[in-house]
Amino acid sequence: MGEEREDLVSSGDRRLAGFVDQVCGHHAVRARDHVLEERGSVGVSRTVREHPGNEALTKRLRVGGEPLGPAEAISLKAVGHDGQVLALETLSDGGELLGRDLQQSRNINTVPYGSEFQHTDSTTGKPLADIFFEPYPGYSTITYYDDAYTSNYHALLVTLTRRFTKGFQVGVSYAYSKYMDYTGIPVYANLRSYAYGVDGSDQTHNMTFNYTYNIPSATRLVNNRFVGYAFDHWVLSGISQFSTGTPAAISFTTTNSENLNGGGDAQRVDVVGNAFSGNIHTFYQWFNTAAFALPGMNDPGNAGKYDVRQPGVNNNDMAISKNFPLKNEKRFFAFRWEAYNVFNHTQYATINTAARYTPAGVQTNALFGEVVSTRAPRVMQGSLRFTF
Repeated sequence: MGEEREDLVSSGDRRLAGFVDQVCGHHAVRARDHVLEERGSVGVSRTVREHPGNEALTKRLRVGGEPLGPAEAISLKAVGHDGQVLALETLSDGGELLGRDLQQSRNINTVPYGSEFQHTDSTTGKPLADIFFEPYPGYSTITYYDDAYTSNYHALLVTLTRRFTKGFQVGVSYAYSKYMDYTGIPVYANLRSYAYGVDGSDQTHNMTFNYTYNIPSATRLVNNRFVGYAFDHWVLSGISQFSTGTPAAISFTTTNSENLNGGGDAQRVDVVGNAFSGNIHTFYQWFNTAAFALPGMNDPGNAGKYDVRQPGVNNNDMAISKNFPLKNEKRFFAFRWEAYNVFNHTQYATINTAARYTPAGVQTNALFGEVVSTRAPRVMQGSLRFTF
């Protein structure tokens, strides 16, 4: 493994050097490990990422006529004539990760579909307890673990950075991704349609901004020592995040607790429409509740793992800080004031996804599809530290 990685590093340097010459028309000096040092106004760096236990398979990006090695990232940096630096990094390779031999579990003592309707007490006419006719009679749950499942993650990752100049620095990172795997393994249902789908942590879009700004000195307007001590050298910084909500599953109960499946894997609702159509994403209707219906007798339901998504994140955190020196810069008071959700923006967090049906199929849960919780309102805190 060590020799293979060394070959990858050395060959990657040659290809990236060609990339600089081809795209930018400048020459680069290769360094041993991670960075191709810049001459002129363009530099390129590359990173080799290893993923133990996973196989990194990627669509090859051809540079200088040759594909990049596995799990490499290209970083381009352009320096303007005024000294401003703009860096753009894209994870062009390693954007696909495949997980292998992942462990999941299932109850192999689950009774088959419809079997509870066939085994009844002759004296009462009621179904017998499952323990009398389970695949392994006399036992309750038998949990079977096997390392036979997979996952896959595909992503486009882009980072844009404006280096600190003229008192301002900003960075933007964006991920467009999809994470799929097998969870909730069935015993009788079709494995792929029942257990395969997006992971519960999947977020299609995720964008983050970070910034630092040195507030202009007040002494530019009022040339006064006291004004300078109190109002110069303030620093404003913050982080803003905007992301898609995570997936959510639709569950259901019935008002008469009727057994519709007679055994088998957990029954799911029937999807009869588009959950994302109509007047949605409001407090009282986050998704189209009419898109789901009560499954019939002996109908396992056709819903997937997740059919709706929770509300996304739209949050801004901000801080302002300043050092107050005492005679010299070695002794100073450091003041910092932080505000989380600084604009006190109402952010919905979770929705009610539990339907409740009458025998006629009428949905009776008044909260179904509504927002039931929010994220934290604005929270502020301050600190004053003395350094000597």
